[in-house]
Amino acid sequence: MVSGGMACIKYLTFLFNLIFAITGIVFIAVGTVILVVYSGYNNFMDSWFFAAPILIIIVGVIVFIVSFFGCCGAVKENHCMIITFSVLLLLIFALELGAGIAGYMMRGDVHTMVENRLNITMGEYVTNDDIHRSWDIMQHDLQCCGIIGATDWAHVGFSDNTCTKFLL
Repeated sequence: MVSGGMACIKYLTFLFNLIFAITGIVFIAVGTVILVVYSGYNNFMDSWFFAAPILIIIVGVIVFIVSFFGCCGAVKENHCMIITFSVLLLLIFALELGAGIAGYMMRGDVHTMVENRLNITMGEYVTNDDIHRSWDIMQHDLQCCGIIGATDWAHVGFSDNTCTKFLL
């Protein structure tokens, strides 16, 4: 048993790890929602774009597991669980550092990637039903026409009125 200040630390550790467990569940939910909501736009993104929500889900699972060890280790005062918790925290720190560096290095690539994919898929609008459907979904959802405007469709052989139905 612990007493005094150590009891306070024990319960604070439990409380913070409980908050982290909830955060892990939120990460899992957010990653899943991103995958589901943006699945209609997969033709406009490179395959690595969807790695981010998968990474968020994985991080959520890891955070949940680590916080579980922290909660149980704090409440049960189990030395093995606390050591496991500490090692996993070190691993998470290393992963966060790597993800931060990767995010910083790739920050400018998203706009270029999306624009390139949009230009490529615009030319395949007639020949590929999946791309046709993706363009229609995007233009309807975003209430837009083309990449920059309706005149973009003229570059691939369509009139400017091709997507005015999405602007209604």
